[in-house]
Amino acid sequence: MKNHVYSHSSLSRSFRAEDFYKDARLRDDEAYKNEIIESAISLSRAGVADISLSKTIAKGKSCYSTSLLSERILFRLCASYLKKSFGIYQKNRNKIVDELVNYLKDGSACRIYRLDIKSFYESCDKDKVSKAVEENRSLSFQTKYLVKSFLELCKKNTLLGVPRGVEISSILADISMKEIDSIINKNESVIYYARYVDDMLIVTTSYEDEQHFVSDIEEKMFIHGYTLNTKKQKILLLEKIDTAAAQISFEFLGYEFNINNPGGNANRKNPRNVEIDISEDKIKKLKLKISKSFYSFNKNNDFDMLIDRLTFLSTNRKLKKNRDPQVLSGIFYNYARINKSDTSIKMLDYFVLQNTLCVSSRLAKMRPPFTPEQKEKLLKISFINGHKKRVFKEFSANRAHKIGKIWR
Repeated sequence: MKNHVYSHSSLSRSFRAEDFYKDARLRDDEAYKNEIIESAISLSRAGVADISLSKTIAKGKSCYSTSLLSERILFRLCASYLKKSFGIYQKNRNKIVDELVNYLKDGSACRIYRLDIKSFYESCDKDKVSKAVEENRSLSFQTKYLVKSFLELCKKNTLLGVPRGVEISSILADISMKEIDSIINKNESVIYYARYVDDMLIVTTSYEDEQHFVSDIEEKMFIHGYTLNTKKQKILLLEKIDTAAAQISFEFLGYEFNINNPGGNANRKNPRNVEIDISEDKIKKLKLKISKSFYSFNKNNDFDMLIDRLTFLSTNRKLKKNRDPQVLSGIFYNYARINKSDTSIKMLDYFVLQNTLCVSSRLAKMRPPFTPEQKEKLLKISFINGHKKRVFKEFSANRAHKIGKIWR
C-alpha cells in the first residue's frame, strides 16, 4: 500500500491554470488559497457523499460540476493517485498523432477502424469500478474511502454511470475500460490502438474479417456495459503502397488525416504522404465562437472586447500551472501537428473578413457599419499568422475570464 497523502503540500499542487484565471484572488491572497486547501483536507476525511453537483446540458448530454474549488482539487489529487496505482495514463494528443502517422506512412496494407463509444461516462459500471478499487492493494485506505463515497454520491443522485465533467470521473471510466483496452491491444491483428476518452482508433494488418473483428469488439464491450455508436463508425482499407493509387481521409482528435497512396512506382523508401489539417468539426466550433463574439458586440458595443476575443482565438498564450512547467495553449499549440500547407485555418480569416466587411449578413444588419478605424483593427486579426508564426498574446486572469464567458 502506497502512502497517498491528502496534505497541504500535495493538495496545493492540484491547482490548475484555469483556477487562477477564474479566481484572481488565488494569485495574491495566500490566506484565501490556504482556506480552500484546508477545506479539501477536511473533505478528504469526511468523504464526498453529501456534496452538491450542478447539472448543465451540452450537446444533448448531461454535464456535471462541483460547486467548490476545494472539492475539485481533492478530486484531482485522488485521480492522480488512481492513475499511478492502476498504471493508466492518458497519452498526449500530439504523441498519439505522431505515433499514428508513423504507422500510416508505412507502405504495408492496413485497415483503419474509427470507432466511437456510445454514452461513455453513463455506461461506466460503478459496481465493477468499486470492486477494482477495493482489490487494488497499492491504494491507500483514504483513497478507497473517497472513491467509495463518490460512488455513493452518484447512486444517491440516481446517476447513470459516473458524472461527465467531474474531475475524478475520467479515471474511473478508464478503470472500467482497462480490460477492454487490454483485449484490443493483445489482438494479433492489431498494429496500433489508441483511445482518447470515447474516441477509438485501431490500425490492423488488414488480414482480418472486418465484420467479425468489429462484432468481437462489440461483444467484449457489451459484457462490460458499453456499446459502439454505429453512426460514427468508419472503416477504411489502405492498400499496399505500390498496389494502387488511393486517397482516404478520416477525422480523429480534432484533426483531419488525408492519406495519399501513390501507387505505380512507389516503394517503401518513399512512404505514403499523410497530410494533417484541422478537422471540419473544429472549424465549425471556432466559427461559432467568432459569431458569438460579433453578436456580443452587437448587444453591448464593446469594441475592445470584440478585438480581445478575436485576438484570444487567433493567438497563443502561456498558462501558469502552479509550480508545474508552463502550459502552452492557443491556435498553434492546440493544433500543432497540422502539416498541410493550404490549411483550412485560412477559412477562419475569411470568416472574420466576411463579418467585418459584409453589410448584408444577419449579424451586420443588427448594428451600424464598422468605422474605417475599426475595420483596420479587425482585418489585422489573422489565424494563419497566429498558427504559422506562433504569435503570443497575454491577458490578465480577469480579462481572460471575461473573454471566454460567452463561449461556455
